Amino acid sequence: MSYAKNFLQFEKRSELSGPFPAFALCVLLLLIVGSAVIVWFVPQAMQRAALESALKGNIDIINQVKLMRGYYTEQVVSRALATKTLTPSMDHVGKPDEIPLPATLVKDLSDLMAKHETQLSLTSPYPWPQRADRKMDAFESASWAIFQRNPDQIVSERNVVDGRTVLRVAVSDRLTSQACVDCHNSEAQSAKTDWKIGDVRAVFQVTRVIDDELASVQRGSRIIVFGVLAGAGIGSCAILIMLAIFARRTRDRRAADHNAYYLAEHDVLTGLKNRSKLREVLDRTFAGSEKQDYAALLMIDLDGFKPVNDTHGHATGDQLLVTVAERLKSWAGPNDIVARMGGDEFAIIKAPPFSVENLDAEIGRLCTHLEMPFEIDGNNLQIGASIGVAFLHQDAQNTSDLFIATDLALYSAKSEGKGRWRHFCPEMTATALRRMQYEADIKTALTENQLHLHYQPIRNAETGEVVKLEALLRWQHPRRGSVPPSEFIPVAEETGLIEAIGGWVLRRACHEVAAYSDNVRVAVNLSTRQLTSEKVVETLAAALKESQLAPHRLEVEITESVMLKNDHRTLHLLNEIRRLGVDISIDDFGTGYSCLSYLQTYPITGLKIDRSFVDSLGRTGSATAIVGAIISLAAALKLKTVAEGVETAMQVKELRQLGCMAFQGFYFDRPKPIGQIDMHPAAKEAS
Repeated sequence: MSYAKNFLQFEKRSELSGPFPAFALCVLLLLIVGSAVIVWFVPQAMQRAALESALKGNIDIINQVKLMRGYYTEQVVSRALATKTLTPSMDHVGKPDEIPLPATLVKDLSDLMAKHETQLSLTSPYPWPQRADRKMDAFESASWAIFQRNPDQIVSERNVVDGRTVLRVAVSDRLTSQACVDCHNSEAQSAKTDWKIGDVRAVFQVTRVIDDELASVQRGSRIIVFGVLAGAGIGSCAILIMLAIFARRTRDRRAADHNAYYLAEHDVLTGLKNRSKLREVLDRTFAGSEKQDYAALLMIDLDGFKPVNDTHGHATGDQLLVTVAERLKSWAGPNDIVARMGGDEFAIIKAPPFSVENLDAEIGRLCTHLEMPFEIDGNNLQIGASIGVAFLHQDAQNTSDLFIATDLALYSAKSEGKGRWRHFCPEMTATALRRMQYEADIKTALTENQLHLHYQPIRNAETGEVVKLEALLRWQHPRRGSVPPSEFIPVAEETGLIEAIGGWVLRRACHEVAAYSDNVRVAVNLSTRQLTSEKVVETLAAALKESQLAPHRLEVEITESVMLKNDHRTLHLLNEIRRLGVDISIDDFGTGYSCLSYLQTYPITGLKIDRSFVDSLGRTGSATAIVGAIISLAAALKLKTVAEGVETAMQVKELRQLGCMAFQGFYFDRPKPIGQIDMHPAAKEAS
C-alpha cells in the first residue's frame, strides 16, 4: 500500500519523467536548434559558394584569355613580324595586311564578350599613347597597389550597377616571356627599359553580371530551407504528438493507479474506508506507528435492512446504505474513521478523548439517529442498528482479536433485540465457545444419527380420525440428553445448518409416513432460510421420488414472515412447490404479520390458527371473534383450517361451533415416534 502511494506521488511530481520523454525532448531541441542554424547558415553558405564559383569563373576567363593571348603572341604576332607579311596594329579593322596587337586582341575579345554581360580590360598607370583611353578607376588603382606588393594576389569586388549585381575580379598581368620583355624594353614609349620576366605591367580585370547565378542559388537555398523547415516541423509535430500520447498514457496510468489505490482503501458504493484500510489503521495503531491514536472500535449492523432490500430492490437498498454512511460520518468526530465492512455492516474507529459514559451516551444518540426514517425515492424507510464496542489495548492486543471482541459484542446486542449496543466482556468469549461447541454437536448429530422424528396427529374435527401427522424434530444428545428444538434450531438457523437439517427432516418424514400408512398425510415445517434457496424445490422432489410418497400426501408449513418479504423470488419458489402437487399452509397464523393480500397472491392451501388464540377461547370474547373471523376468511378463500394447541374440551366445542376443520393438541395426542401413534378416531369428545 505504501509503495503504491509513493509511486503515485512520484508520478504526480513528474508527469513526463523517464528516459523516453527526456530523449524525445533532446531530439526536439536538436531539431529546433539545428533548423535555426541551417536556416541561418545555408543561404549565406550557398551565397558564399556562389560568389566563390563566380570568382573562379572570372579567373577562368582571365586564364583562358591569357592563354589565348600568349598563344596569339608566340604563334601569330611573332611569325607576322618575322615574315613581315602582316603588321600588328591597334587600328587593324578593315585593313587586310594588319592584325591586332595582343593588347588589342584582349579589347576585341571584351567587345565580343560584352554581348554576354562580361567585360575584359587591361589597364595600367603607364601613360602609353595607345592606352590613353584606358584610365584606371579606384578599384583598378587599388588592385595595382596590391599587385605591387603581391603580384599573385586576387582582388574582387561586388557592386550593384543599374540594379544588377556585378562581380569584378582583377589579377596582375605579368611578363611571361623574353620576347615580351625585349618588346617592352625596346619600345620607345615604354615606361622603363629594365623590364624582366615576372614584372607586373597591367591589371587584368573581368567584370561579369552574376544575378542569374545568385538568383539560382537563392532559389536553391529557399528550397533547402523550406525542406529543412518542413522536415523539422514534421519531426517536431511527430515528437510533440508522441509526447502528448505519452503524457496522456502517463495521466491515464496515473489515474488508473490512483483509482486502484483508492479502491484498495475505499468502499465503492459509499466512499467510506473499507475493511482492508480499517485493518491497516488498526495494525499501525497496535504497532505504535499510527500518527493518530485510537481507543475504541464500534461494529455496526443494520436492523431490518434485508427486508427493505428484498421489498424495494437493491437500487433502493444501495441508496439507503449511502444515506446511512452520511449519517455515520455526521455523527463521527473529525479524527474518527468510518468504514463499511461489507453488506449492511459498518465500523467506526473512535479517537480519544472520551469517557465510557460519554461514549455510551453518544452511541445511544447514534442508535436513535439511525432509527429515524430515511426518505428514499419517496418511500419512508425505517431501520435501526445494533452495535458492538471493544476497546483497543484493553479488550484486545491485536487487530484480529479486536475484530473478534467487537463481533461478540455485536452478536450479544443483536441477540437481546434491535437498537441495542453492548461492550465486550470476557464472558462473551465463553458464550461464543459454547455456541461453537453447540454448532459442532449439531453437525455430529447429523452424521451420527442422533436426530429423530416425533409426530403429532392432526385430527378431523367431526370424525376424530387422524388425517395428517406433523413431523417434529427431536435431538437426543449422548451427554445433554434430550435437547429441545427451541435451543438448537436458532443456532442451526444462524449457522446455516438448518438447510441440511431441513433436508434430512423432509427425507425421513416422507420415508416413515410412506411406509406407515397409505391414507395419512404428513406436514413438515420449512424454515425461512430454506425458502431463500433454489435447492428447496429440488430437495422436495428428491424426497418424494426416493420415498415413493404421493405429492398430495405432503404438506409444507411456512411462517407469515416469509410472505412479509413479498418478493418475486419467494413467490416463484412457492409456485414451484405447488406444481409438485405439495400443499402449503401458514403456521401460527394471526401472530402479528397477517395480511389479506398475500392470501390471494401466494398459493396457500391452509391456515393453522395460532395456539395463543385457541388458548384464549372461553376466556376472552375477542379471541372467539378473531378465531371466528379467521375460520370465515379461510372458508371464503377455500382454505383448510387447523387449530393448534387444543387442550380442553371447551376449546374443542367452541372450535367445532365456529367451523374449524381440524384439531391438533395435547387434548388428543402428544408427539410420539410414528410407531406409537394411535390412528383410531379420538375417544375424547367435547362435553
